[in-house]
Amino acid sequence: MSMLAVLLFFIGSASAQSVTEANYKAFFDGLAQRKAFLQVVEKRGSEVEETFLGRITKTIGADSLANRYGSYGSPYGTKSIFNAYGRFGSKYSNTSPFNPYATNPPMICYKDGNTVRIVAYLTRNKFLVGEYTVPKINPDLLLKWLGREEDIPD
Repeated sequence: MSMLAVLLFFIGSASAQSVTEANYKAFFDGLAQRKAFLQVVEKRGSEVEETFLGRITKTIGADSLANRYGSYGSPYGTKSIFNAYGRFGSKYSNTSPFNPYATNPPMICYKDGNTVRIVAYLTRNKFLVGEYTVPKINPDLLLKWLGREEDIPD
């Protein structure tokens, strides 16, 4: 997948720019309908590594963030934002949504034909100035939507 275009989209009255406690359910419901997913893009010189981190859905599937026993929903998975000691879930990792200083947190994306659309960064970093001009969404809202409030780290 390549990052060919950036698109902010609206789902009902909840745009990615204004996801709050009041409207996060409708926002994430819309993302689930679009088969949205989390992805981290890391650049090392001329090399680009794209890491899929799971699908945003409440349906239990092999690639679902909701699957507590799957690669992406388990607290032990190497590609899981729920692994508090891993690259993508540690509050100290630059690629974790829970690090308030991360400069390369996961992006919420979906495919539109052959194009990957970037919706937002999933991050606690309120001051992030990322490569893409997209909003920032607090990962705690995603975990609440998934019914995984007990997995929200301090």
